[in-house]
Amino acid sequence: MFKMKKITLLAVGLVLVVIGLGFFLMFRRANVQNTKQDETALPSQQSKIEEGNVTVENGFSENGVRIVSVDALEYAFTPININVKQGETIKLTLNNTGSMEHDLVIDELNVNTGPVGPGSQITVEFKVTESGSYEFYCSISNHRSLGMKGSFNVAATE
Repeated sequence: MFKMKKITLLAVGLVLVVIGLGFFLMFRRANVQNTKQDETALPSQQSKIEEGNVTVENGFSENGVRIVSVDALEYAFTPININVKQGETIKLTLNNTGSMEHDLVIDELNVNTGPVGPGSQITVEFKVTESGSYEFYCSISNHRSLGMKGSFNVAATE
């Protein structure tokens, strides 16, 4: 009888260790993806490396609208830096490549994609009139505090 309880406790302990290890690896993977961006992170978008981060480069449609595509997955965006010019109209598509709901918010520019489910995407269009650097982030749950944020940089026109 005592042997059976000991085996059961051992089995439960082993299951808890495996679950804990799984969570550790999942969060570590998200952090690694957030800090080690590479050119393959944006296969459908021209990209370049600047100071270790992927930065969106010239993607324009026929009518002069800047096309920006952002991938969202658990606790990371790709790219994490977006550079545009003051006065441009931006057509931003959020692609949710993760397994849970995400969104993209830029408070100062009144941009909010609303929630996007796994495997889905949404496109919003807006015009940037003020230069500056603005944080974009996922407002769902505690995703922002887990590192799901980036920088939306608007260069002044000369």
